[in-house]
Amino acid sequence: MKIEKKQNERLFSEFMESYKNQKFPDKIMQILEKYPEDRINLKLFDLDKNVKGIDTVKLIIKAIGRPAFLVQNNKFDPSSSETWNDILAPYSDDLSKKIQSVGIIKMKNHENLYYTGTGFLIENSIIVTNKHVANVLFQSTGNGYKWKTNSRGEELRASIDFVKEYKIYREIEMDIKGALYIEPKAKPDIAFLEINMTDNIKPLKISSSKSYKDDAIATIGYPSKIKAADYNSQKTLDLIFENIYDVKRLSPGKITKTETQDIKHDCSTTGGNSGSAILDIESGEVVALHYSGGIEYNSAISSNIIQYYLKKIKN
Repeated sequence: MKIEKKQNERLFSEFMESYKNQKFPDKIMQILEKYPEDRINLKLFDLDKNVKGIDTVKLIIKAIGRPAFLVQNNKFDPSSSETWNDILAPYSDDLSKKIQSVGIIKMKNHENLYYTGTGFLIENSIIVTNKHVANVLFQSTGNGYKWKTNSRGEELRASIDFVKEYKIYREIEMDIKGALYIEPKAKPDIAFLEINMTDNIKPLKISSSKSYKDDAIATIGYPSKIKAADYNSQKTLDLIFENIYDVKRLSPGKITKTETQDIKHDCSTTGGNSGSAILDIESGEVVALHYSGGIEYNSAISSNIIQYYLKKIKN
């Protein structure tokens, strides 16, 4: 399934209707009203472009065109956008089943961090995440890995909670036993951790199909509050996310480019999304492991690379 140009145009029409009818929160409207209507145009809404140094109004348009839906009880509600509702509704039940396989990696004994990123189950007792997430917890010993220690000499520990949803007061938390593999080179940004399985969570299936530009995808993870480039951008992000961070969200979008090891995508993410699962909306299979980006642009490791390394650690 592909996101077509006409659907982006429809999203822009939705945006303009809400803008004209002042349906956005007052503080968002105050920002937008500084821009004449003729400056908020379809060209500005071109979500295919990877724009660094994004200005405030572009940031608002991007985040509204590529929303990050809150997850509650493994479900999400895309009805705030008629376009996204039409795209996602046929697959929402299947996506809800997949949502529960993604968790937040919580820290224990760390002096500064509550959590270090996102991970997801791909085999019984094996989760995949980013190298830069795992490196917060572990260091290589030459023939394996050991937990790092804090300034008091205490070993760090961590767990993965497969819930951590907005206003949902329960946990499905499992201890991380250790690291199975952390990529030593600069790329790919990938690591595999072993967990103590104490509940019936089903692994996600890694896609064996090739991904293509414009394929419809959903990123599932835990956006965190980030330090934006400037005060206005930070203020705008907080308005868009309603200052609700560190809980599970589903962010829809599309693949904007495919490379040998990576894909580029335009889902709305922040720092805590490191290690997020990127699913093909239609098949529900993992097409990539998110490792870098934000509201403006994103990079993720392709499914064929995930499969290659998973086979490597199992042999």
